[in-house]
Amino acid sequence: MKIYSARIIKTTDPDNGELLNRSIILDVELDGIRTSVGNIDPSWSLEQVQQYLTANRDEIIRNASKAEEFSLLETEQTKKESAIASNLPSWSQVSTVVHSISSLAGAKAFLMKLARVVYWIAKDQAD
Repeated sequence: MKIYSARIIKTTDPDNGELLNRSIILDVELDGIRTSVGNIDPSWSLEQVQQYLTANRDEIIRNASKAEEFSLLETEQTKKESAIASNLPSWSQVSTVVHSISSLAGAKAFLMKLARVVYWIAKDQAD
């Protein structure tokens, strides 16, 4: 277990500025996983903090893993959206191409592009 840093979070009443709560957020590493742990009581000693981290180790690691999975999903979603957006023309470009199709070869080329987009959407990723 390694503690990298600590941040004090103060919650105040927006109406009168009265201090409502103080807690500490720790940046820690447990079993090779670096994460943040909140709601640490500022009155605790270092030994109490270590006891808390040890007692809640499994839950902290589980929550860190969930946060990492969520971050990976967001990254994948962003990549997918970027790939599709960069390969899709504007609607005016599509309209111009459709209106200018004058041959079977032109129609096939357009249908292939359309099929590729539908395939990407159905497969949920660009090829």
